[in-house]
Amino acid sequence: MKKAAEGLLRSPSSVAHAVQSLEAALEVALFDRGVHGMSLNEPGQQLMVRLGQAWEEMEQAKSTLQHMAASRGKAVGHSPLFHLSISDRRLALMSAFSERRHAADVAALLGITQPAVSAAIRELDHGLSLPLFDRSSHGMRLTPAGEIMLLHLKRAVQIIRLAEAEITEAQGKVAGTVAVGNLPFGRAYLLPAAINALHERYPAVTVRTVEGRFDVLLNALWCGDVDFIVGALPAIDPAHYPGLEGEKLFDDTVTVMVSAGHPLAGLPQPALADTCAYPWVLPVEGSPIRELMKSAFQEQGLSTPNVVVDSADLTIIRGLLLNQQWVTAASRHLYHHEIHRGVLTPLTISLPKLPHCLGILRPGLDRATPAAKALMAMLRCLRTQAPA
Repeated sequence: MKKAAEGLLRSPSSVAHAVQSLEAALEVALFDRGVHGMSLNEPGQQLMVRLGQAWEEMEQAKSTLQHMAASRGKAVGHSPLFHLSISDRRLALMSAFSERRHAADVAALLGITQPAVSAAIRELDHGLSLPLFDRSSHGMRLTPAGEIMLLHLKRAVQIIRLAEAEITEAQGKVAGTVAVGNLPFGRAYLLPAAINALHERYPAVTVRTVEGRFDVLLNALWCGDVDFIVGALPAIDPAHYPGLEGEKLFDDTVTVMVSAGHPLAGLPQPALADTCAYPWVLPVEGSPIRELMKSAFQEQGLSTPNVVVDSADLTIIRGLLLNQQWVTAASRHLYHHEIHRGVLTPLTISLPKLPHCLGILRPGLDRATPAAKALMAMLRCLRTQAPA
């Protein structure tokens, strides 16, 4: 303890207090203590490995910022941020400025005063030759250097939280929160079914879903704001997102759908031409399903479907179908419950496959928390229970 204090330029009592506070927060001893001193035990070694990965992340940030500073004839200083000397509140402040432009909005969001925001900004900028914040008459935002620092800080903090979850798992507990990026084709059946199974087995795990465009969710996954993405996965450039892995759950098939009381539902072998007499509701022009249906009609020499309503809103589509006149084309997964209850009927009309699959996009499994792994395992179990 004395040698550690000398290396850190701290008093032995302050180092001892820090160690005790860390062990209390993790609810586990990190050191074996004896007459000859202290040594890391297994949980301590596990934490040390993850801390090394977090510091590597910050070294990448430092290297990138040094290159930016050198191009301006400057050098990056020894900011405490590179050693992860940042509180959760400071990290939240940087995140807030990536979304909001005014200090008053950030102060209200974080529940602090504007002078406290200004003081925090000065503290974060300290020791860097590149400013993290850009002040103008239109407000304040993160500079390119600030965006880079925030990205690597988030990734580093996520690694440390992963270490905490792994230590908790080693004590026989799976707990914590899983943040899932939820794409449309995962919402109706896949994710709810997996969450139900997860809660039955691991009731201490909570789930937070994040909805949005794929590019927004992809960025959130890359910086550690979500644990994985589930749904219809488009292709990504692996060069821009190294370390991310896609995992297929199902091939996504499209079915022509009507209500159980629709005239077409009673036909033994309905044909695509039969649907031309009825109004259609489909997603907007350019969407994968809309383009697929246009191709299917053209291949049979038919005019394009009579699309009266452009919508991808499941509530609107479901409401129209129940009117017993409308026709749509959709993934069976989206209407699994309605089909199971006999409310909607899929027609036996052969259609081409969609170019995407339903699956999971995640970091390597060595970067997934035990709770995230558990939820992904529940999603994999649905392969054997997929709607026919």
